[in-house]
Amino acid sequence: MKKALLTIGMCLYFIGMGYTQVFEEHFGSLANSTTISTSNTDLNYVRVGSGGGSITALNPSNLSSGASMFIDGPSSSSLNGIGNSSLTSSDVTTFIVKVRFTNIANGDLFIGMGTGSMFTGNSTFSSTQLLWAIQSDAGNLEYRASGWNSFSQTLLDATDYEFRIISNNSGSTQNYAGGSVANGTMDFYLNNELVGDDVNIQGSQSSTAF
Repeated sequence: MKKALLTIGMCLYFIGMGYTQVFEEHFGSLANSTTISTSNTDLNYVRVGSGGGSITALNPSNLSSGASMFIDGPSSSSLNGIGNSSLTSSDVTTFIVKVRFTNIANGDLFIGMGTGSMFTGNSTFSSTQLLWAIQSDAGNLEYRASGWNSFSQTLLDATDYEFRIISNNSGSTQNYAGGSVANGTMDFYLNNELVGDDVNIQGSQSSTAF
C-alpha cells in the first residue's frame, strides 16, 4: 500500500509588508480514526479514489504533538487527496505543512497551489492552473517549473518534515522575516533550512486554492 502521514498544521499566510493567516487545519478536535470530510474540517474537497485507501484523523499524532491526518493511499494509480479552493487571492503566500511517511518508496505525494478546477477535481494536476507545486517522488523531493526539478533532498520514512513554501507572483522582490524572494520564484524551507532559494515557479496563477 502507498501511505503518507500528514499533520496539517497546514497553515497558509498572505505576506508582503506583514501577514494575515487565512487557513489553518490541525484536526485537533477529531477523535482517532474519524473519517476526514468537508463537514468536520475547514477543507472543501476530500477524495478517496477508486483504488481504495482512506483519509482519517490520527489523534494523538505520532509526530511531535497534537493530532494529524493519515492518508492511506491506493495500491493502484488513483488519487486520494484534500484541498480548499475558496481562499482569498494573493500574489505572495506562505504555505506550511508537516509530513511523515510510512512507506515512502511506494508512493508519490503532490502538493500544489494555484487556481482553477483541478483543486476540486478527481484527476491529476494541470500545469496551466498551478502557481507552484512540489512532490515527493518515492522520496526524491522535487519542484515544478515547466518540468520536475530536484531539490537534491532525499526524504525518509519515520522522519518528521516541515515544508515551508514562500511564493511570489507580485511583480517585484518581496522581503520577509529572515530573507527575500524574487518575483516569479519561491523559497523552499525543509525543517527551517533553505534548500531552494529563488527557484522558478510553474506559472503566474493567483493563489486561491491548494
